[in-house]
Amino acid sequence: MTSSVGQLLISVCVLSASIGCATSTSSNLRDGSQEPSSPAITTSQTPGDPPVSTTGLVSEIETPAVTQESTERGSRLWRLASSAMERGNQHQATRHLERLVREERHTVEGEKARVELARSSVSHLAHRRALDLLRAPSVSHEFERLSTMALAYEGLENYREAAKIWLEAVKAAEDASRGGKARKGAARNIFLTGDPSRAEETLKPSEKESLA
Repeated sequence: MTSSVGQLLISVCVLSASIGCATSTSSNLRDGSQEPSSPAITTSQTPGDPPVSTTGLVSEIETPAVTQESTERGSRLWRLASSAMERGNQHQATRHLERLVREERHTVEGEKARVELARSSVSHLAHRRALDLLRAPSVSHEFERLSTMALAYEGLENYREAAKIWLEAVKAAEDASRGGKARKGAARNIFLTGDPSRAEETLKPSEKESLA
């Protein structure tokens, strides 16, 4: 059983990391938990290049947001960023999101922008940049923050830390679907550390069956 689960986890690792995990973290960030995800932000950055637009951002987000309110300016900037993403104007979307992180970091919109920028960094293999953006806890989007952080550690091949973060994401999951996703992420990374038995124990019976 352990061997078959292990083989299936490898397949899930490839599929989940390249498709499901990378895209689902932007779900529910636009206007609430039931809203569709916004298109991914892309830049001209290639893997290994230095971050293209993070100057001054990291120092702004080293401490968690204490206030979680919407402001008129924050709402306006988020609408502008969302509109730019929908039009495929990545440069403009990034500019608005970065303004949100700098100027409205303690608002709901600022938190959504921070996670969205980190998710984009992961998709462009800028994993350390993503971790810098996600350093502080989030009041309203902790599951998205943790799951994106776990993917960043996976990208750096730090599977032990990725598994640890995925297990934290299980506790932050608001529903069974997200909890299942986080447990599969944890199991995948535990397996990659060379502990298939523990990886199997991480999954619920129904989740093991869903891998078959």
